[in-house]
Amino acid sequence: MKIEVLNKLFKAKNELVVLAILVPLVLILGVILAKWSTWQETVVPEPSTTSPGLEEKQGSALVEKTKAPIESAEVAQTVTLAVENGADKTQVLVPVAGTRSVADVMQTAAAENKITMEFKDYGAAMGILIEAINNVANDSGQNRYWYLYVNGQLSPVGASQALVEVGDAITWKYEEEKDE
Repeated sequence: MKIEVLNKLFKAKNELVVLAILVPLVLILGVILAKWSTWQETVVPEPSTTSPGLEEKQGSALVEKTKAPIESAEVAQTVTLAVENGADKTQVLVPVAGTRSVADVMQTAAAENKITMEFKDYGAAMGILIEAINNVANDSGQNRYWYLYVNGQLSPVGASQALVEVGDAITWKYEEEKDE
């Protein structure tokens, strides 16, 4: 009876040792596979016997290489932010990564001095209320307020809840109060 118990314990201990070895190996293999394409793209230039800017062509004749400007393959990741107050219109591009709230985009634009804004934060449940953009404040006396449009459509939610992604257009229009 004792031998059977000892055999079971020994077998269980061996299984744990095997797991302790296999789990790190699988993780290391995963990292290697994830980085493999990056490592494959690294090109080491072959040593050249010609001067920089010259290449050998047909025997020993050397011809000068021409270098064309290289354009960045990286496309700008931006949203368009427009502010319209009658004839006064401002349009800027704001960098974004992934999906962001309009409030985040506005704060980024303000931090980059592309616009000015004033807002009141009502906490996580309600978010922020834009009170002024480019020194033009909401005016209850004249019933004129800043209205948010996303991709040309009046937003049914506020700046904190409205989400945008690369290529979207945000427009703030200073308009008379809308009957909703």
